[in-house]
Amino acid sequence: LDLTLVLLKLVQQFPDKMWYVLAHDDTYISLPSLLCELAANDPSKAYYVGSTHCRGKNVSCRGGGIKFDPQSFSSKVYGGWNNGGAGVVISKGLAMKMLSEGNSCLKHYSNIWKASDGADVLLGCCVLDT
Repeated sequence: LDLTLVLLKLVQQFPDKMWYVLAHDDTYISLPSLLCELAANDPSKAYYVGSTHCRGKNVSCRGGGIKFDPQSFSSKVYGGWNNGGAGVVISKGLAMKMLSEGNSCLKHYSNIWKASDGADVLLGCCVLDT
């Protein structure tokens, strides 16, 4: 399952939404808690929220390595990728930035690996590259 294509379809079908949640069918989400957390943030800004996973090799994205040294943290780098199994929340601002580039991210990474083998890593690279 390619999370970037799912995000594209969500934005096309629901363009007026402020947040987009990508989760597996066996993921439990406490909507009151999630809505409370999201209410404190401006959805027009770029937010990529989830459970960070950065084990394994340092995946090479166009924007640099997806893993990083915490001593050199910047707002562009998220400390790994958000694990797709735990669910990912993307703000409208970030979704619009990602999709304004068309499918260039998907086209670029489809030559490197199949999205089904690392859909959450692919999405993390697309976020980093935006």
